[in-house]
Amino acid sequence: MLKRFFIVGMIPTVALLFFLVPHSMAQTEPAETLYMLPFNPGEAPETATAVLFDVLVERLYLLGEQRGMQVTIVKQELTDEDAAWFAGKQYLIGQIASYQEEKGCCYTEIKLTGQAQLHLPEGVKLPIVELSDESFFNHDPTPSQDALAKICRRLGEKMAAQIMAQIESN
Repeated sequence: MLKRFFIVGMIPTVALLFFLVPHSMAQTEPAETLYMLPFNPGEAPETATAVLFDVLVERLYLLGEQRGMQVTIVKQELTDEDAAWFAGKQYLIGQIASYQEEKGCCYTEIKLTGQAQLHLPEGVKLPIVELSDESFFNHDPTPSQDALAKICRRLGEKMAAQIMAQIESN
């Protein structure tokens, strides 16, 4: 099976993959593509943004693969010229909108809010998907980084489901 998960900017790898595609597959219609732009971390730790983004990409990739949609990660910094190119594409931007960590003597409470907005090729911006999650835990059995990663994974999975529902309804 041919994987349709390409990272923009890796032209040699993409070109190599096209050479490996059988001639009959190379002539099929291109799949719908969703471009994933880098997330803005806001005030959250960088690890939180990375985990949320990674889970969201993985989940969207799996859901997209079931529907014939290609997910492409854009890793480079965007320029003004890129903005014009993306205006005609379907892309997703997001951020961690809120991060709160309250520590007590024996417990920690973490609250996280993620936002993502889907932009359609016609320049239409769909409503922002905003979800929150939190965790309250004792310091001893659970380090805060583990709890934060769990929150980000739950958020990423929920956000992916809502984003895919938006894509399917348009």
